[in-house]
Amino acid sequence: MHDNVVNAYGVTFGRITFLQKIVEGHDNVKSFSRHDDIVFDLDREKKGDNIQVVCVDEYVLSDAMARQVWQDFPSVDIIFVGGKWNHTSTPASDFCKSKRIAICNAGNVNAVLLKTRYWT
Repeated sequence: MHDNVVNAYGVTFGRITFLQKIVEGHDNVKSFSRHDDIVFDLDREKKGDNIQVVCVDEYVLSDAMARQVWQDFPSVDIIFVGGKWNHTSTPASDFCKSKRIAICNAGNVNAVLLKTRYWT
Protein backbone atom coordinates (compact mmCIF):
# COMPACT_ATOMS: atom_id res chain seq x y z
CA MET A 1 0.00 0.00 0.00
CA HIS A 2 2.78 2.45 0.73
CA ASP A 3 6.02 3.28 -1.03
CA ASN A 4 7.93 4.37 2.08
CA VAL A 5 11.23 5.01 0.45
CA VAL A 6 12.78 8.34 -0.47
CA ASN A 7 11.00 11.15 -2.21
CA ALA A 8 12.36 13.77 -4.60
CA TYR A 9 10.96 16.56 -2.43
CA GLY A 10 12.92 15.67 0.70
CA VAL A 11 9.79 15.43 2.84
CA THR A 12 10.58 13.72 6.10
CA PHE A 13 8.96 10.55 7.36
CA GLY A 14 7.63 12.53 10.34
CA ARG A 15 5.84 15.08 8.14
CA ILE A 16 4.33 12.34 5.97
CA THR A 17 3.10 10.28 8.92
CA PHE A 18 1.67 13.44 10.52
CA LEU A 19 -0.51 13.98 7.46
CA GLN A 20 -1.34 10.29 7.27
CA LYS A 21 -2.66 10.34 10.86
CA ILE A 22 -4.91 13.27 9.97
CA VAL A 23 -6.18 11.47 6.87
CA GLU A 24 -6.76 8.20 8.76
CA GLY A 25 -8.78 9.91 11.47
CA HIS A 26 -10.79 12.31 9.31
CA ASP A 27 -14.56 11.76 9.25
CA ASN A 28 -14.79 12.68 5.58
CA VAL A 29 -12.12 10.24 4.37
CA LYS A 30 -13.64 6.87 3.54
CA SER A 31 -10.40 5.34 2.27
CA PHE A 32 -7.03 6.37 0.93
CA SER A 33 -3.93 5.06 -0.76
CA ARG A 34 -0.45 6.50 -0.89
CA HIS A 35 2.15 6.46 -3.64
CA ASP A 36 5.39 8.23 -4.53
CA ASP A 37 5.84 8.48 -0.75
CA ILE A 38 4.14 11.91 -0.59
CA VAL A 39 0.93 11.52 -2.61
CA PHE A 40 -2.35 10.61 -0.91
CA ASP A 41 -5.35 9.64 -3.03
CA LEU A 42 -8.47 10.09 -0.89
CA ASP A 43 -12.01 8.82 -1.32
CA ARG A 44 -14.23 11.31 0.49
CA GLU A 45 -17.33 10.10 2.29
CA LYS A 46 -19.65 13.12 2.30
CA LYS A 47 -18.72 14.47 -1.11
CA GLY A 48 -18.50 11.07 -2.79
CA ASP A 49 -15.46 12.16 -4.75
CA ASN A 50 -11.77 11.45 -5.01
CA ILE A 51 -9.08 14.03 -4.37
CA GLN A 52 -5.31 13.96 -4.41
CA VAL A 53 -3.16 15.54 -1.70
CA VAL A 54 0.57 16.08 -2.16
CA CYS A 55 2.61 16.50 1.01
CA VAL A 56 5.54 18.91 0.94
CA ASP A 57 7.34 20.68 3.76
CA GLU A 58 7.75 24.29 2.72
CA TYR A 59 7.92 27.15 5.19
CA VAL A 60 6.75 29.41 2.36
CA LEU A 61 5.42 27.65 -0.72
CA SER A 62 6.98 29.43 -3.69
CA ASP A 63 5.47 29.80 -7.12
CA ALA A 64 8.26 27.60 -8.52
CA MET A 65 7.52 24.82 -6.01
CA ALA A 66 3.75 25.01 -6.64
CA ARG A 67 4.36 24.71 -10.37
CA GLN A 68 6.78 21.82 -9.82
CA VAL A 69 4.21 19.91 -7.75
CA TRP A 70 1.57 20.50 -10.44
CA GLN A 71 3.99 19.39 -13.17
CA ASP A 72 5.03 16.23 -11.30
CA PHE A 73 1.50 15.42 -10.08
CA PRO A 74 -0.99 16.96 -12.55
CA SER A 75 -3.98 15.45 -10.70
CA VAL A 76 -3.13 17.30 -7.47
CA ASP A 77 -6.10 18.90 -5.73
CA ILE A 78 -4.45 19.95 -2.45
CA ILE A 79 -0.88 20.83 -1.55
CA PHE A 80 -0.22 20.25 2.13
CA VAL A 81 2.67 22.54 3.11
CA GLY A 82 3.30 21.28 6.65
CA GLY A 83 3.05 22.84 10.10
CA LYS A 84 0.75 25.64 11.25
CA TRP A 85 3.46 28.22 10.62
CA ASN A 86 3.94 27.12 7.00
CA HIS A 87 2.13 29.18 4.39
CA THR A 88 2.18 30.24 0.74
CA SER A 89 3.52 33.12 -1.30
CA THR A 90 1.06 35.30 -3.20
CA PRO A 91 2.27 34.11 -6.64
CA ALA A 92 1.93 30.45 -5.56
CA SER A 93 -1.52 31.15 -4.19
CA ASP A 94 -2.60 32.85 -7.42
CA PHE A 95 -1.24 30.00 -9.53
CA CYS A 96 -2.95 27.34 -7.41
CA LYS A 97 -6.29 29.17 -7.45
CA SER A 98 -6.10 29.32 -11.26
CA LYS A 99 -5.64 25.52 -11.29
CA ARG A 100 -8.22 24.90 -8.53
CA ILE A 101 -5.57 23.57 -6.19
CA ALA A 102 -5.94 24.21 -2.47
CA ILE A 103 -2.98 25.01 -0.26
CA CYS A 104 -3.30 24.06 3.38
CA ASN A 105 -1.24 23.53 6.50
CA ALA A 106 -1.73 21.69 9.78
CA GLY A 107 -4.01 24.47 11.01
CA ASN A 108 -6.60 24.21 8.27
CA VAL A 109 -6.23 20.80 6.62
CA ASN A 110 -9.24 19.33 8.46
CA ALA A 111 -11.53 22.11 7.20
CA VAL A 112 -10.18 21.89 3.65
CA LEU A 113 -10.89 18.14 3.52
CA LEU A 114 -14.56 18.90 4.26
CA LYS A 115 -15.07 21.63 1.63
CA THR A 116 -16.64 21.09 -1.76
CA ARG A 117 -14.74 24.05 -3.23
CA TYR A 118 -11.56 23.31 -1.29
CA TRP A 119 -9.41 25.59 -3.46
CA THR A 120 -11.25 28.76 -2.35
